[in-house]
Amino acid sequence: MHPLQPDISYHIFNHANGFENVFRVAENYRYFLEKYRLYISPIAETYAYCLMPNHFHFMIYTDEKCLVLEKQGGNMLNPISNAVRILLSGYARIYN
Repeated sequence: MHPLQPDISYHIFNHANGFENVFRVAENYRYFLEKYRLYISPIAETYAYCLMPNHFHFMIYTDEKCLVLEKQGGNMLNPISNAVRILLSGYARIYN
């Protein structure tokens, strides 16, 4: 894994398993974006995003905050990777 660099745009995306959906009802989209704003917006600027029933895309821009590593279990994660981890695991818990 290459470390994130400041002043770079990154494409974050994820796709559901097989033919499953990530979002089933309007409330799923709203909740996901609410949590996205909570975890990602403080540490990266979002240029564009697209949420579709079975996947999503975000274009983000990083700054020097991405250089600070945080210990998470046995791993050292940058704040963006850690925030995406928290976002996706929290959403999966609520969704399931």
